[in-house]
Amino acid sequence: MTGKIERWRPVLGLVGLYEVSDRGNVRSLRFRNRFCDRPRAQPKLLVPDKSKKGYLRFEFAGRKHPAARLVLDAFVGPAPRKEADHVNGVRDDNRLGNLVWATRTENEARKRGHRSHLNGARVGNSKLTEHKVREARRLYARGCVTFKDLGERYGVRETTVAAAIHGRSWAHVSEGS
Repeated sequence: MTGKIERWRPVLGLVGLYEVSDRGNVRSLRFRNRFCDRPRAQPKLLVPDKSKKGYLRFEFAGRKHPAARLVLDAFVGPAPRKEADHVNGVRDDNRLGNLVWATRTENEARKRGHRSHLNGARVGNSKLTEHKVREARRLYARGCVTFKDLGERYGVRETTVAAAIHGRSWAHVSEGS
């Protein structure tokens, strides 16, 4: 990382027990079990687990807490009706600079944007890729093939190829990209 010092703030609602950093780390400030409750000599870093969808979360106070939400609550302030959005699309990158509060709609739109620009350029479960769309557009523009021919070539319906060629789908794909 950079030479920048990691900043720590109390976890919202658990002041004096846990702290979260601007890098997405969480530490425990107290040693607690059924026999004692005392401050730790040195804070203990907690190890996150990963959800099935790839998001990091920490378990304490009887619940699992998403790391991104902990960071935003502590450094930006709570936003109960919003979601933590990872700007770069990397679900386990919980640095403060990579997180923003977003509505569900904004978050889903950004996710779609990340998926459509991945290497391989495949969108969702589609059989087409950006490369195939460019190729189909070039072949169709030369008058070499029909939508039916292209559909058979790429294993899709001719209406799917027509939509891609005319920009009703795959509109983000340009000839020069």
